[in-house]
Amino acid sequence: AREITLQEITSQYTGGPVKAAIVSQRQPIRDGEESLFVASIYNDGNGILNRVNMFEIRIPEGSPQVIPKPTIVSQTFRTSSPQAQPEASGCSVLDGTVNGYWIINCTNTYGALERGEFRRVSFFINPSYGSNLLDRTTTIIIGLANYEYIKTSSQTLTIANAPPQ
Repeated sequence: AREITLQEITSQYTGGPVKAAIVSQRQPIRDGEESLFVASIYNDGNGILNRVNMFEIRIPEGSPQVIPKPTIVSQTFRTSSPQAQPEASGCSVLDGTVNGYWIINCTNTYGALERGEFRRVSFFINPSYGSNLLDRTTTIIIGLANYEYIKTSSQTLTIANAPPQ
């Protein structure tokens, strides 16, 4: 019946103790309408996510320019103590595209993430296909991460003194 049902969709990778996810507000995304996305990295293991050296979101610009520069609306990544630098946010959008992608780059070098903790960045995308959009199109948003994960274990050993010989 050519009816479209909007739905929230989560894409996630869980191949280890760290889970990465990208959630879109609603799909399909409407041409010319701003849409909210949330990308997160989550400690799902038994160790400590000590630092996130790089958490990168790549959004294809399109050709001709179809998706303008995304806008970050909130984020929880930190590069230093809030007391030392209140504005030490760990996320930014590169000024230009790299190989046809807008890049949101985040780091979290302050404060390790214990099990169940996460960091996230929320951003708006406003696609503008205009007459280039005939019926529909598919865009793939890519997430990459480089992190340091620490898992320790301890063992108790009982040692007895050996009798002298």
